[in-house]
Amino acid sequence: MLVGTLIALAVTAGFAATASDAPVALTTAVQSLLQTRLTTIGSGAAATVQGRHLASPAMVRLFYDQRQYRPAWAGADGSGRPLSELLTALEGLRQEALNPEAYHLQSLQRLYGDLQSSGLLREEVRLELLVDAELLATDAFLTSAGHLLSGRIAPETLGPEQQAVHKDADLIGALETAAHSGRLQPVLSSFLPDHSGYRRLRRILQRYRRIEEKGGWTQLPDGPTLRAGVEDERVSMLRFRLVAEGFLDGRRARDGNHFDSTLKRAVAAFQRQHGLAADGVIGALTREALNVSARSRVRQIELNMERWRWLPRYLGKRYLLVNIADYQMEIVDENRRVMVMRVAVGRDYRRTPVFSAELTRLVLNPHWYVPPTIFTEDLLPAIRSNPEYLRERGYRVFSSLGPDAEEMDPDRIDWQAVDPGNFPYILRKDPGPFNPMGRVKFLFPNKYDVYIHDSPDRSIFTQPKRTFSSGCIRIEKPIELAEYLLKDHFNWTRRRILAEIESGRSEIIEVPAPLPTYIQYWTAWVDESGNVQFREDIYGRDALLGETLSKLPDF
Repeated sequence: MLVGTLIALAVTAGFAATASDAPVALTTAVQSLLQTRLTTIGSGAAATVQGRHLASPAMVRLFYDQRQYRPAWAGADGSGRPLSELLTALEGLRQEALNPEAYHLQSLQRLYGDLQSSGLLREEVRLELLVDAELLATDAFLTSAGHLLSGRIAPETLGPEQQAVHKDADLIGALETAAHSGRLQPVLSSFLPDHSGYRRLRRILQRYRRIEEKGGWTQLPDGPTLRAGVEDERVSMLRFRLVAEGFLDGRRARDGNHFDSTLKRAVAAFQRQHGLAADGVIGALTREALNVSARSRVRQIELNMERWRWLPRYLGKRYLLVNIADYQMEIVDENRRVMVMRVAVGRDYRRTPVFSAELTRLVLNPHWYVPPTIFTEDLLPAIRSNPEYLRERGYRVFSSLGPDAEEMDPDRIDWQAVDPGNFPYILRKDPGPFNPMGRVKFLFPNKYDVYIHDSPDRSIFTQPKRTFSSGCIRIEKPIELAEYLLKDHFNWTRRRILAEIESGRSEIIEVPAPLPTYIQYWTAWVDESGNVQFREDIYGRDALLGETLSKLPDF
């Protein structure tokens, strides 16, 4: 009844009277029905169109409110021709590791096809189709733009140890710009992460999808270690496996069962790109990496593209980045890596969190104040079993953190009766060679109380898997980092830094130019040489992210 009334009004107003009047009448009719439909949605009714749920109904309504319900996609002749560019853009979302079907692609394609042949439809049917197309297309644009900008999920929903930089953008204004200019694709693309690391991942994603579409690669069976010089039927299988991923020239695939020097070099290249010891030997770890399926590698790339969307669009002229999964830290200055070093990160039960902050100060010869978790889980049980534990390891007890804190006699504390949840004292370890902070600590204030710092145990940096800390980040070259941070501080030379450390005095130094610091968890990326790098999911965060994304509705 409502649609018939609108059509009647449109005809009365000249909907079909003349060619010049028709677009005006059509727009009026679409406006009226859009307003009615959106009012119904706003009153609490389910926001469902063509059997699809709108993902962003509030924004859709606001968009049309602001433009007095004028259609954005119908086209002057009611053919829905502006939808064509949107359909192309939605199909392209697959390259961004997003599923186009989450943005109503099939429904919009069907609507577009129907509108192209709308001359065969009754006017009231065509009007309903136009309004359906308006609602679904607007929802698709606004939702996909938001996902390109910030990701499909907020990392905070994965748990307290992951945090993103939240980005604000006027999505409705962007859609208005696209509707006015008729150039939708550039507007939508402006929400993509503007980082070379993201673009390199996007390119490699297409390559691995092609490998997957061709059938991927076969599994390498278990068996004795394979190394140069051996004869084994699995060597031939290994050749085909490496050819499939591009580590070995296809012409060498049929060179037989002898493990030669060329194959050893190809294996070593594979190992380097998977964070393994590049010895050219197929042991258990290398075979495990070889047997990860092409589909799993595709998914791994997609998950890490999602993580890029959690970062700010501009990282800074200079910044420090730690990749937890790679046990590595780098400093980038003017798009060049100027410093790279190994790091150790948190154990599995005390994981290093993902977050961003600003490095503002460093401390030479730092004290170490025992965090509550370490006191409760590590120190208190040890103190209770050994009354001399604190003295033997150089711990002191204070009444508080302040400069006027009173030092307490640990023998006068009943450690057996201590409530770890209400411990009134502070445990401190003074500067020295056995301080867990080492000789230098770097401060970037954050809610996790995580620091970057030196380590008294240098041997940890020779280990391939470096999960040794209680959440903080231990670095291989603390003096070099301090020197870099203080390079614009005219009186803080390397010689003076070392002299101050040798003095044993604790000193806090402000960094002249605070350094944006990003603690990230990337298990797949493409290095500056164009080689894809894969790493073990040491904390299970890929698995959690993948499972969470798989449960999201496709509306």
